[in-house]
Parts: sequence; structure tokens; C-alpha cells
Amino acid sequence: MTFEHTTFGDVHVLTPKKDLVGREETLSILGVIDQVAGTGPPKIVLDLGKISWVNSTGLGSMVRMRTTCSNHNGWFRLARVGDRISQIFLVTKLVLVFDTFESVEEAVSGIHKNSA
Repeated sequence: MTFEHTTFGDVHVLTPKKDLVGREETLSILGVIDQVAGTGPPKIVLDLGKISWVNSTGLGSMVRMRTTCSNHNGWFRLARVGDRISQIFLVTKLVLVFDTFESVEEAVSGIHKNSA
């Protein structure tokens, strides 16, 4: 598997092991989010702490992940976003779209949201 999947209550934490570039790693995560959304409001934390790069396809997939969660009355949060990916979010203005958190624990609870 190209990512780790853990749960904290009804919150699903997905941690990719490979950079999100639109291949198996990205498609697998999209599949899990679609599956979770089919069972109720999805509460998803995407933990980016183990990766260092996201390309345009990966960014588009992350927007789709967020949209899927929102359309099913859930939420989508990012945790442990590295400097390189943060810079991509700033340049693309996606920093205005995603809720980011310093740690998975903060993302799960929704406290101490980062401001860019």
C-alpha cells in the first residue's frame, strides 16, 4: 500500500508514503475518500509529513478530495505540511483553500489552525 490509514474515532488519517504526483499513491487515497464518503460525512486528515513534493496532478487531486468531503457534509484537513509544499500552496493560492495544521492531533481536533 502506498499510504497508511489510521482512524481516531470517526476521523480517517491518510499518510502518503510517496509524493503525490497522480499515480497509484494519489488514486488509492482518492478511492478511500470516495469509500468513506459513501458511508457518511467524511472527516479526513491528509498527513503530508512523509512526503516532500506535490505536482499539479497531485494538487488537483487534493482539491477533488476536499470537494468530495465538502459535498458529503464532511471536512478535509492537511497536517504536517512541509516547507516545499507550503511554498507551492502559497504560489498557487491554495493556501486559501486548505485548512492546515502543525500536527495530526491538532488536525483531528481542529484546534490551532495555521494561518498563512
